[in-house]
Amino acid sequence: MMRKHSLIAFIFLLMLLGGCGSAPPQPTKAELAALQAQVAADEQNYTDYQSFDQYDYIYSGAPERLWFKPADEDWFYCWQPADADFSHLLRAAEDRMHYSAMEDYNLWCFSPDSISTMGSSGHRYLVFDYDNGELTESDPGYRHDIIFNFPESTRLFRLARLLSYSAAATPAADMSDFTAYSGVSGYDYMVRLPQQHELWQSEPQQPGFSSSGEPVPTAISAATAADIAVAEAQKPCYQYQGWKSDFYLPDGAAPQLIFNADTLYVREEWRYEALATAHLLWEVRLFDANDPLTSLYIYIDAASGAVAAARDLSD
Repeated sequence: MMRKHSLIAFIFLLMLLGGCGSAPPQPTKAELAALQAQVAADEQNYTDYQSFDQYDYIYSGAPERLWFKPADEDWFYCWQPADADFSHLLRAAEDRMHYSAMEDYNLWCFSPDSISTMGSSGHRYLVFDYDNGELTESDPGYRHDIIFNFPESTRLFRLARLLSYSAAATPAADMSDFTAYSGVSGYDYMVRLPQQHELWQSEPQQPGFSSSGEPVPTAISAATAADIAVAEAQKPCYQYQGWKSDFYLPDGAAPQLIFNADTLYVREEWRYEALATAHLLWEVRLFDANDPLTSLYIYIDAASGAVAAARDLSD
């Protein structure tokens, strides 16, 4: 009997060491008291909270869930509107986002990182998680999740860290990506996506019409546009990195239709004549086989097949 109990205890110890039964880390009493004192001082000395509605960004206000991801943990902590601390955390988050947007013109702090990237980036995140029901991106009222990374030396971090010790926690392994746009820049996500939404909502829902409602022929299919872009990317002018890039279109990736060329931010040396007359463009994102963080976007006139423009993206 003694040997059987010893064996059970040994197996249970192995399960714990293997990660079974793991739980979010908790602070010591001294650490908790020090953090509580810091947050109390923050609250006492700061009352001028800023809102985050001054910009035409793709931000929709209070979400259904707020998630906090510390830099050194594989856990996500969650608050919902019914939670007592939700409103105050939201106000502190909007205040921090206001100042981060002012300090970071390129909006890298809003890069829509994947769950995997969040786990390895060394950043800390607050995610605005929205429910959209049956709505699609082209529907009015659709709300994109916001993924915000911010410094540790901020009031927001201290508040979120303190509140996380009593919040519901979910392992990162059980989380799904918040957006399908992981890999685009924060500026593209926060600025270009709202502009695209306005076009989706003002244009006819079927592609192939100009802003005045006139039909625009889409003689070039997505597959043809992809072939044109891959061939174009072989030109030496697109070797903008310090190594030789080998651009390709991943299996399953599909070009996207862009209604308005005026919304594009492209390199001037890669801005071609076709861009001035194109009403509808295929956007083809190519990846570099020699560097997973390098991309090349090539824009193809959907009517003529001419290369209209290109831009780079490097993380």
